[in-house]
Amino acid sequence: MRAALQRHRPWIIVAVIVVGALALLITAALMAPERASDIWVNLAGSAAQIMVIALAGGVVGAVLRDREARREDNLRRLESLRAFANQVELAFNEIKAARRILRTFGFDAPAGRTLTHQQATGFRAQMAQLNDTQLSVEMYGRVVEARRSLFEPNTESLKHELAGVSQYLRRVLLEWETDPTVVGPGADASALVGWKHFGEFVGYDDESSHAFTAGIAEPLTRIELLLTSSASLLKAGQSA
Repeated sequence: MRAALQRHRPWIIVAVIVVGALALLITAALMAPERASDIWVNLAGSAAQIMVIALAGGVVGAVLRDREARREDNLRRLESLRAFANQVELAFNEIKAARRILRTFGFDAPAGRTLTHQQATGFRAQMAQLNDTQLSVEMYGRVVEARRSLFEPNTESLKHELAGVSQYLRRVLLEWETDPTVVGPGADASALVGWKHFGEFVGYDDESSHAFTAGIAEPLTRIELLLTSSASLLKAGQSA
């Protein structure tokens, strides 16, 4: 109710002014009938002036309100984009952290190793974190689909890039999920040598680095650029 009154306040004020002015002129005409014709002429002229002023004021007020509404809407959308970009950045950091920690536990070169309790526990913790991150990236793709207008004109490109990152992580996780009992205290880590995607995820060799760059680093860089593009369009619309 209060919001509706706020929106219509300029028109209410104009209406009060118009009614008040007409009331004064009519009263004057009734009090001085001998000058009624002159008063009615003045009344018509004044009414025309008031109507012009009222209409001009109403139009200007409507334009300003629409502009302010668009500005507030763009600000909300811009904040949503920034929050989404922060979530994507957090996911990327989680992926890099899991990769580095797995490397420090020696999983980049598992051949001939017997896993300690610390290594087995650390492995499971980081793979669980990677699983959570993969589910988050998958969810971000659904968010883009559900809020298409927020990410236009980059909606389809964002969905494609997020799906690529999610599928890369899924391939890494699937090797572990296929045989989770392989990793445990006292187990022979050589069994992990056959995990192609996991090996590429933690490996230092050129082929592994290229796979990680193509599957994670480059897509996330493109995602950041696409989000920046969408945000720039909103800022341009805000200043228009």
